[in-house]
Amino acid sequence: MKSGEFKREIETIKRQINGINDENIKNILDSRMLWYQKHSEYNKWAFRLCSLAVVAINAIIAVMSHLSGNLWMAVFPVVVIFINSAMVVFNMQDNWKRYRRTLEKLRSETDLYVNKAGEYAKCYNDDKCDCCTAEECRCCRDKKCNRLFVERVIQIADDENIKWASQQSKEKDETSPEEDK
Repeated sequence: MKSGEFKREIETIKRQINGINDENIKNILDSRMLWYQKHSEYNKWAFRLCSLAVVAINAIIAVMSHLSGNLWMAVFPVVVIFINSAMVVFNMQDNWKRYRRTLEKLRSETDLYVNKAGEYAKCYNDDKCDCCTAEECRCCRDKKCNRLFVERVIQIADDENIKWASQQSKEKDETSPEEDK
C-alpha cells in the first residue's frame, strides 16, 4: 500500500472510532486496530519484497549462467535460499493475512456497535430494567452495550493471539528433535 493509501486507511479507522462516545473504548479499539493495520502492512510488504527478490535473483542466475560460470553463480542461489527461509521463518504471508482478517473483524464489530446493529440493536431495544427509572435506564443500556462491545473486541484479539500461539507451538514441535524412547 502506498503511503497515501496507508494514511487514508488510518484516517478511515480514526473516523470510524470517532463514532464511539466512551473514551476508554475508543483508546482500546484505536490501539488494537492501528496495531493490526501496521503489522498487516509490514508483513504484506516484507512478503512481497522477498518474493520479488527471489524472482529477480532467479532471473539473474538464468542470465548469468549463459554468460559465464563465475563466483556469482554460487552466491545467488544462497541468497535465494536465505530469502525463502526468512519468508518461512517469519511467516510473513500468514501474519499479513491473519492480521488483516483480525483488523477487518474489529472494523465490522465497530460498525455494528456504532450503528447499534446486530447484538447491539438487541442491547438498545431491551425493555426498561428493574433497577432504575426510565431516565437512568438508558445509561444502563449504554453500559450493557459498551460491556458487550469490549468483550467482543477482546475476544477477537484473543482468538488471533490463540491462533498465533498455536502456530508458534506447531512450529516449535516441528523443529524440536524427537526424543528417543
